[in-house]
Amino acid sequence: MGGHASVSFGPLIGADYVLAVAPQASLEPSYMAGIGDTRWPDSVPVFRRDHIRAGLCRDVQGVALFDPAQPQDAHHVATIVERTRIKGVEVRGGWHHPARIVNRVAGIGDLVRDIAHELRDHGSAACTLDALNGVLQQGWEHRFVTGTTKDRAALLTEVGAATLVRTLEFRSLVAAFHDAPGPDFAAQILPLADTPARRRSLGHALLTHGFAEDGLDLLLADDKPVWGFYHAASCAFLREQAERLGADAWRREAHRLDRLGDSEAALFCFQTLRDVFGGGQQLDAKIASLQRQSSDDKPKALVARQRPDPALEPRNAGR
Repeated sequence: MGGHASVSFGPLIGADYVLAVAPQASLEPSYMAGIGDTRWPDSVPVFRRDHIRAGLCRDVQGVALFDPAQPQDAHHVATIVERTRIKGVEVRGGWHHPARIVNRVAGIGDLVRDIAHELRDHGSAACTLDALNGVLQQGWEHRFVTGTTKDRAALLTEVGAATLVRTLEFRSLVAAFHDAPGPDFAAQILPLADTPARRRSLGHALLTHGFAEDGLDLLLADDKPVWGFYHAASCAFLREQAERLGADAWRREAHRLDRLGDSEAALFCFQTLRDVFGGGQQLDAKIASLQRQSSDDKPKALVARQRPDPALEPRNAGR
């Protein structure tokens, strides 16, 4: 959340210019829920300042790197651009990590230096940002994400699947091939999900774009709890997947998570099972048991983080 902090707290430390990577406009739970942003659910409650939307950052200058294909990030940056003097720079294929691509095509250190020199000499970084936009649009990442299926197939051969995976997010890869994945995609990309982290990342991407069966196969390959999916997914998304897979498959997944000891993920699955397919006395009892277990198992540090911090409350809250 460094991007959010750089914009929100930049004025307090006298920053002249901000380089923010996929920044959030606000971390207020109501705002996050309103744009469908369910990421970082455990961290959001500790942030009580909403400087950007309150108009306290209107004079902040800088640049925000973001991928317009990532809907929550695009919404955040649109709000920031509206409430500040920050310019948004689109980094296609970067998803929530656009700095990876910017560093490859321009070098983050070189970009910071060029911005600083232009600000010193001209009071603006417009030329540097124009040059960055040009370089980004010429890069293979931009061409891969925005090109045709034929273009992507050619780049897949030219650049190599391993380089694609190292540079682009799996979600960008799957989104690019969503309409027509093709045999090359399956043959070259799927085998590169060769670690638990990569399997989870690709599994989430496949689920998000409708490849439910392949996605769950990857997520379940290690027979371990899959935190990122069940704890970050929205209730609507879980219901959609349950309807897609059917009651029997979803029930088996809920029991699997329960056996693995991930009581919170199992609870989400059983609750979704009841919401979509109806409940019963046995299912209600299981959900009640998991609710008690989940509450008992919650780490003390997490519970402490969720308590309001008096130091972070507005000073005039009681007035």
